[in-house]
Amino acid sequence: MVQTTQDPTHATISSHRVEGTAVYNLAGERIGRIEDILIEKVSGQATCAILCYAGALHTGGARFPIPWDCLHYDTGRKGYVVDEDQLKAAPQIDHDRYGGDLPWREGVFAHWAAPPYWFGAGPRPDPKARR
Repeated sequence: MVQTTQDPTHATISSHRVEGTAVYNLAGERIGRIEDILIEKVSGQATCAILCYAGALHTGGARFPIPWDCLHYDTGRKGYVVDEDQLKAAPQIDHDRYGGDLPWREGVFAHWAAPPYWFGAGPRPDPKARR
Protein backbone atom coordinates (compact mmCIF):
# COMPACT_ATOMS: atom_id res chain seq x y z
CA MET A 1 0.00 0.00 0.00
CA VAL A 2 1.33 3.42 -0.93
CA GLN A 3 1.58 5.84 1.94
CA THR A 4 0.39 9.32 1.09
CA THR A 5 0.19 12.43 3.15
CA GLN A 6 -1.48 15.73 2.69
CA ASP A 7 0.30 18.99 3.37
CA PRO A 8 -2.30 21.27 5.00
CA THR A 9 -0.36 24.34 3.85
CA HIS A 10 -0.93 23.38 0.21
CA ALA A 11 -4.61 22.63 -0.30
CA THR A 12 -4.37 23.52 -3.99
CA ILE A 13 -1.73 23.08 -6.66
CA SER A 14 -1.09 24.76 -9.98
CA SER A 15 -1.64 22.60 -13.06
CA HIS A 16 1.82 23.72 -14.12
CA ARG A 17 3.29 21.88 -11.11
CA VAL A 18 1.27 18.72 -11.78
CA GLU A 19 2.14 18.49 -15.47
CA GLY A 20 5.44 16.67 -15.83
CA THR A 21 5.19 14.98 -12.43
CA ALA A 22 6.59 11.45 -12.49
CA VAL A 23 4.30 8.42 -12.30
CA TYR A 24 5.50 5.17 -10.74
CA ASN A 25 4.19 1.61 -10.69
CA LEU A 26 3.57 -0.24 -7.43
CA ALA A 27 7.17 -1.55 -7.47
CA GLY A 28 8.52 2.01 -7.52
CA GLU A 29 9.66 2.03 -11.16
CA ARG A 30 9.04 5.20 -13.14
CA ILE A 31 6.59 4.42 -15.93
CA GLY A 32 5.63 7.85 -17.22
CA ARG A 33 4.58 11.37 -16.37
CA ILE A 34 1.44 13.48 -16.07
CA GLU A 35 1.02 15.27 -19.39
CA ASP A 36 -2.21 17.18 -18.90
CA ILE A 37 -5.25 17.64 -16.68
CA LEU A 38 -8.86 17.54 -17.86
CA ILE A 39 -11.19 20.03 -16.17
CA GLU A 40 -14.98 19.93 -16.32
CA LYS A 41 -16.08 23.15 -18.02
CA VAL A 42 -19.02 24.08 -15.80
CA SER A 43 -17.85 23.08 -12.31
CA GLY A 44 -14.14 23.67 -12.81
CA GLN A 45 -13.46 20.29 -11.18
CA ALA A 46 -10.35 18.36 -12.23
CA THR A 47 -11.75 15.14 -13.67
CA CYS A 48 -8.77 13.25 -15.10
CA ALA A 49 -5.04 13.41 -15.40
CA ILE A 50 -3.53 12.33 -18.70
CA LEU A 51 -0.63 9.97 -18.13
CA CYS A 52 1.97 9.68 -20.87
CA TYR A 53 3.08 6.06 -20.45
CA ALA A 54 6.61 5.11 -21.39
CA GLY A 55 6.45 1.42 -20.42
CA ALA A 56 8.27 -1.27 -22.37
CA LEU A 57 5.21 -2.18 -24.45
CA HIS A 58 4.36 1.43 -25.31
CA THR A 59 7.64 3.08 -26.33
CA GLY A 60 5.72 5.68 -28.32
CA GLY A 61 4.19 7.21 -25.20
CA ALA A 62 0.61 5.95 -25.06
CA ARG A 63 -1.72 8.36 -23.27
CA PHE A 64 -4.21 7.25 -20.64
CA PRO A 65 -6.86 9.27 -18.80
CA ILE A 66 -6.92 8.44 -15.11
CA PRO A 67 -9.76 9.78 -12.96
CA TRP A 68 -8.34 12.34 -10.56
CA ASP A 69 -9.67 10.42 -7.54
CA CYS A 70 -7.62 7.37 -8.61
CA LEU A 71 -4.27 9.15 -8.52
CA HIS A 72 -2.28 8.60 -5.37
CA TYR A 73 0.57 10.99 -4.62
CA ASP A 74 3.53 9.42 -2.84
CA THR A 75 5.39 12.11 -0.91
CA GLY A 76 8.50 9.92 -0.62
CA ARG A 77 8.80 9.49 -4.37
CA LYS A 78 7.41 12.95 -5.12
CA GLY A 79 5.22 11.41 -7.78
CA TYR A 80 1.98 9.60 -8.44
CA VAL A 81 1.58 5.83 -8.14
CA VAL A 82 -0.72 3.65 -10.25
CA ASP A 83 -1.18 -0.06 -10.81
CA GLU A 84 0.65 -0.66 -14.10
CA ASP A 85 -1.36 -3.80 -14.94
CA GLN A 86 -4.60 -1.85 -14.55
CA LEU A 87 -3.11 0.97 -16.62
CA LYS A 88 -2.16 -1.33 -19.50
CA ALA A 89 -5.78 -2.50 -19.79
CA ALA A 90 -7.24 1.03 -19.51
CA PRO A 91 -8.83 3.01 -22.35
CA GLN A 92 -6.39 5.33 -24.09
CA ILE A 93 -6.98 8.88 -25.27
CA ASP A 94 -5.89 10.86 -28.29
CA HIS A 95 -5.80 14.62 -28.84
CA ASP A 96 -9.13 14.85 -30.68
CA ARG A 97 -11.05 12.92 -28.00
CA TYR A 98 -10.30 14.93 -24.89
CA GLY A 99 -13.29 14.42 -22.67
CA GLY A 100 -14.88 11.96 -25.04
CA ASP A 101 -18.56 11.18 -25.34
CA LEU A 102 -20.57 9.84 -22.41
CA PRO A 103 -20.17 6.10 -23.18
CA TRP A 104 -16.40 6.57 -23.50
CA ARG A 105 -16.21 8.50 -20.19
CA GLU A 106 -18.34 5.83 -18.52
CA GLY A 107 -15.87 3.21 -19.73
CA VAL A 108 -12.89 5.13 -18.35
CA PHE A 109 -14.45 5.66 -14.93
CA ALA A 110 -15.81 2.08 -14.76
CA HIS A 111 -12.37 0.68 -15.63
CA TRP A 112 -10.80 2.56 -12.72
CA ALA A 113 -13.82 1.86 -10.44
CA ALA A 114 -14.15 5.61 -9.91
CA PRO A 115 -17.42 7.42 -9.20
CA PRO A 116 -18.42 9.43 -12.28
CA TYR A 117 -18.12 13.17 -11.64
CA TRP A 118 -21.12 13.97 -13.88
CA PHE A 119 -23.67 12.50 -11.41
CA GLY A 120 -22.97 15.12 -8.74
CA ALA A 121 -23.37 14.42 -5.05
CA GLY A 122 -25.13 11.43 -3.61
CA PRO A 123 -25.24 7.76 -4.59
CA ARG A 124 -23.81 7.07 -8.00
CA PRO A 125 -25.23 4.36 -10.24
CA ASP A 126 -22.93 1.71 -11.67
CA PRO A 127 -22.31 2.62 -15.37
CA LYS A 128 -22.21 -1.08 -16.28
CA ALA A 129 -25.72 -1.59 -14.92
CA ARG A 130 -27.13 0.93 -17.41
CA ARG A 131 -26.23 -1.11 -20.48
